Order: sequence, then C-alpha cells, then structure tokens
Amino acid sequence: MTNEKVNTESINKLAAEFDASEDAHYRYSREKSTKQVIKEIRDTVLFIKREKENEKYSEQWGCSVALNILAVVAILVFIFSTSNGSDSEFIESLKLPAYIISIMLSTVWIGINIERTLLFKELWRFKTAKIILSLSFTGLILYCTAEASAIINDIFNIDPSFFPFTRSFLVAYLFFKKISILVYLLAIAGMICIINIASYVKSKWDGDSDIDFPVGASIYIFFTCTFSYFALGWVDNNFNGEVLNQKVYSLAHQLDFNKKNPCSNLKDLEVSVIFLGQNQDRVLVDFRKEEMLTASGFLEGKYWYTYDKNQLKILQCLH
Repeated sequence: MTNEKVNTESINKLAAEFDASEDAHYRYSREKSTKQVIKEIRDTVLFIKREKENEKYSEQWGCSVALNILAVVAILVFIFSTSNGSDSEFIESLKLPAYIISIMLSTVWIGINIERTLLFKELWRFKTAKIILSLSFTGLILYCTAEASAIINDIFNIDPSFFPFTRSFLVAYLFFKKISILVYLLAIAGMICIINIASYVKSKWDGDSDIDFPVGASIYIFFTCTFSYFALGWVDNNFNGEVLNQKVYSLAHQLDFNKKNPCSNLKDLEVSVIFLGQNQDRVLVDFRKEEMLTASGFLEGKYWYTYDKNQLKILQCLH
C-alpha cells in the first residue's frame, strides 16, 4: 500500500506540473521540480522491482528448504526400514510401514522436482498436453479396471461388482504396475545428474573452488534408485503372477466377505459369505477356514496362502 501511494503521488505531481501554465515554468510554488518527481518515480519503480525479486527469491528458498527437509526425512526413514534386525518385535513391525513411507516421500520429492523443471513448465502450459495426458490416464484406469475384474472373476467365478473394495485395491496396484515403466525416464534424468557430478569432480580436479557440490543431483540419484527398486523389483517379487491370485483371494476375505450372515441353513457353520442379488436370497459361500492376514504377510515374501475353488459354493440363503 505504501509503494502504491508513493507511486500515485509522484504521477499526480508530474501530471500537475505538465498541466501548469508556461509562466510557472512547469513548477508549482513550494513544490518539487519535474526532474525530482521523475527521479522519485524511478526510485519507486526500482524499489517495487527489488521487492518482487526478493519475494521470488524467498519463495524459492522456502521451497528448497522444504524439499531438503523432505529429503532428509525420507532418507532417515529409509535407513531405519533397512537397518539390521532388532530384538524388539514392535520395532520390527514398524520397518515395513517405514519402508512404504520412505518410498512415498521419495516419490513426492521426485515429482515436485520434475514439476520445477523448465521442460515440464513449458509443456504443461499447453492444453493439448493436459488433454492427451488426461485421456491416457483415463484409458489406462479403464483398462486396469477390466483386468482387475477378469482376475476376480477367474478366482470367484461371479460378477466382480460384488467385490468393490477388492477391485478398487487391485485397480490401484495394476495402475501403479503399468506406469512403473516411467522409471526409465527417471533413469535418463539420473544420467544427467551423474554428468553434473562428474563435471563437479573434474572442476575440483582442475583447481576450481567456486563450484558447489550438486547436492540435489545426488539426492535425485539416490531416490531414483530407491523408487526404481521398489517399482521394478520389490513389487514384482511380491505381487507376481504366481502369488497375485492368492493375495487377491485373501484380500477379498478381509474387505468384502461377510463373516456373519442371517441364513438359517448356515448358522451352524463357520463360513464367509458374499450376498448376491437385490433380495440377497443367494450367497457365495467359502467353506475354507480363513487364515489371519497380516500386513507383512500380505506385502512381503512369497505368499504361502492358497485357495481352492471347490470350497466356493453358491447357495440359497434360507431365513
């Protein structure tokens, strides 16, 4: 408000001087000369320009500090999740969630830095790029939904719409698996970061001490390697085709199957059911005794749990 007031006052004085009569020689009595008013306008413009530059620098500095804090937290959490075994079961139980959190933070850090690049900013200005990207992701989600429905139908032999939560989880997994190929683009950017580090080493070798170490490039390489291992290695080892159906079956029991039912012909049996139809007069019954599902058992290692389609029956629900 102060800058606008000074600027407006100076412009008004300048206009008043040029509106004055020739006898006044473009000068008000007891007022500043035209040159002085113009100088004030120049000083005001320069002051506003410096203020905007300082504001932009402060915003960039704040963003850099936030990203550095995010990077430090992600690295510390990753170190904790991959540390040696502990005698405490509680600490061991925290390592898997910590590993997932470190991957999420790494992904956020990579994504934000990609958004800050000039190439991304220039391309994202065009509506064509946004439309094509939106259509691509929409088409991929529809494809993943169809694939998830096929997997559920293969396991339970009924309409996949009876498993809304399981299908949603499966769609998210398949979507992530499909786009994980983008890590190769991250690897290309990682090569550029390696070139920057090599250039720094060469400059130091030549005796140039004015160049700062590319910390951001080093963090990017570390996070890219971590995310690439998760996307291409860890996920494929723990959710490959050999164990995916078993995990989907177990997940459906946790999310969609009902452990209790009002059916009189099933009241003496320990079974899990899915109600079918609008009247819920039929049920999909699983006679297999459900095993306890743990987060580590679901997300890690070769899955030991199996299912038997012969244990799945569609029966009338008698009241």
